Amino acid sequence: MSSTVENSKEVDNVQVKLEAHNPFGKGQSRRPLAEQVRECEQRWASEILKEAASSENPVNLLLAGDICDRGYGMMADKKEAKKWWTKACNASPVASEHAWATKDAQKRLNQN
Repeated sequence: MSSTVENSKEVDNVQVKLEAHNPFGKGQSRRPLAEQVRECEQRWASEILKEAASSENPVNLLLAGDICDRGYGMMADKKEAKKWWTKACNASPVASEHAWATKDAQKRLNQN
């Protein structure tokens, strides 16, 4: 046999082995990393928003506000963020200090 034919058979054998060990299933390929990160952000945001809605935990309330403000896993919504931050401020004086510090830091960043 010629070396080209032998090389072709080796490539075919490697391809068959790779397909057999494909964790994504037959005929499936990897998804882009950006898509996977977006899905993770959506799941994380959804979980935090559910937790915040069902509790008065100031940490979850502040996180919910940050998620809404910055648009992690969703479209940014300043009104919704303000609602969560206000709820956090009412739940804890420490949360109130954090919310104001965050707001001041954002203003400083936006000025530069």
